[in-house]
Formats: sequence, structure tokens, C-alpha cells
Amino acid sequence: MPDFASTHVDAVSTRMSRMYPLGTGPVADRVLPMVRVGKESGLYFRYDKGDMARIPYTKRQLRSESRTVDWRVDTDTYQAEEYALNDLIDDREFKQADRPLDLQRDTIQNLQRLMVLDREKRVHDLVTDTAVITKNTTLTGTAQWRDAGASGAAAAPLDDIETGSEEIRADTGVRPNTAIFGIAAQLAFQKTTQVIDKMTTPGGNWGSPTITVDQIRTLLAPYGITQVIIADMIENTGAFGAADSFADLWIDEVLLAFITPQPGLKSVSLGYSFFSRQWSVRRARVERQHSDWFEPSYVADEKIVAADVAYLIEDVSDGT
Repeated sequence: MPDFASTHVDAVSTRMSRMYPLGTGPVADRVLPMVRVGKESGLYFRYDKGDMARIPYTKRQLRSESRTVDWRVDTDTYQAEEYALNDLIDDREFKQADRPLDLQRDTIQNLQRLMVLDREKRVHDLVTDTAVITKNTTLTGTAQWRDAGASGAAAAPLDDIETGSEEIRADTGVRPNTAIFGIAAQLAFQKTTQVIDKMTTPGGNWGSPTITVDQIRTLLAPYGITQVIIADMIENTGAFGAADSFADLWIDEVLLAFITPQPGLKSVSLGYSFFSRQWSVRRARVERQHSDWFEPSYVADEKIVAADVAYLIEDVSDGT
């Protein structure tokens, strides 16, 4: 009789495997919508904001000329860069791989996933740079949205958002239509007394209801917000070979901005992603390494074109 352990050789399951999503998905394309361009560099027109709102004298006297009014336009530039990663698959690895592994598909998807994460971080760092987004505030003490001493009673997130919305409107004539919450900011927002009081019936308390994204959008509608985005992607800041160390890409911050639903002429938006080449995958044979080579890439420039239609609220949570 053979040993029991030797009567079965473990096989790879073709019905399940484990992979972490590391967030519900990137938001970069929703923050900086894509504009397709023919060349890697180019210009776009910028109409002077002040000329659009300066009221001239329009009354014309008898037998006199009407007043001449001029308007101004200048240009700004974009400069796309190529972004790419590559990997090799050895012939022996192809032969050895068991189902349901698909080495070619999984290798390309892994490279693309890392590039998407890189783009998410790049867009985050751009739109939360206070040297660029000059309309901003940093909350401290009891103004933070989750005050440990008062369970959020002293915080006023709706007032903070109203302040940001009005600062944008007063300078540009438009109100922000989008609020982007880091996950920590969302959790802090929904624990404040001001928000809970809005969401519960008279005499209600902390326990109900659960605050959904749709309900947050309803709360923020009076300030112009029609789109609420929760950004929850995480990154591993640990060096390769060291222990994993995960952190949120979008931290305890909220960005209010006007983001056009459809890029076009004579419209305003926080910024755009100028793509001169969409995602593509190159494949080549590297015979001296007995391997197939794969490289996904794209050519783009993420650019802020109207920083004055954004307002950044930082450090909204005290971390408790």
C-alpha cells in the first residue's frame, strides 16, 4: 500500500485564484479628462477672464460712434511624454505555466496596472500641489472634521465646502461641480455632527442612516456639486524586497473643482490629459534571451489649464 500522501499530486485550481484590487479604481481620467491631439506638443488658446466680465459704457449719443471694446487671447502649451514599462517571458516559463495562468495576458495587465497607478499618483500630486492650486485651506484643531474631543461636534464640513465653492465662483463666475474625497476625508466627513444632523430625521441619532455617495452629492448640491468622487487607491511605499508598506494615494483632503463633462472650445475645466497616442502594446522576440518582450505605453501630458476653478481642503481629519 503506498503512503497516503503520495496517492495524490496537488493540481492548480482553475476556478479561483487570489488578486487584490487595491482600491475600487483610478479616478485620474475623471479629474483630468482626455483630449486627443495629433502631435506631442502644441498650443491652445486662452481667452482673458477679465475681459469677459468688465462692463463697458454702452450708451451711444446721437450722431456719435459707439464705444470700441477690444478683447484679448493668448496661448499656452502642452508637451506630451511617453510612459512605458516592459517585461520578458522566457520560453521555459511559457511551457511550464499551468492553467489558469495566462503569462502573456497577466504580464501585460500587471505592467498596465502599475502604469495606471503611476498615472493616478502623478495626477494626484499635480492637482493637490498648493503652489498650483492657490485657493486652498488647511484645517487644524477643532475645525478638523473629526474632532476626537467632541465626536465631530465642532466641525463644519458643509461650511468649509461652501467657503471653497464661493471663493471659486467669486473669482471665475462658475461654481465647482465636482468634489473629490480621499477615503479618509469621506470617513471623517460622515462622522461630523453637522452632516449627521442633515442626514437624520428630527430626534434621530448617530446610528442611522448609512451615508452613501449619492447622499453626499445631495448634501453638496446647494454648493454646485453634481459629481462626488471617492478616491481610494493605495500604493506600496516599501522598496522591492522589503516589507510591504501600504498608504493611500489620496489622503485626508478634498478637492473642489469645475470639471467639464465634455472638453470643447470656449469651455473651462481644471485641466486635461492631452493624449497624442493612446495605450498600445509592443511585442518583440529577444532571441539571445530566449524570451518574448512586451511593452505597454502611451504618450500624454497631464496639465492644469484653469487652476482658479479649484479649491483644496487639506488635513480634514485628525486621524482619530
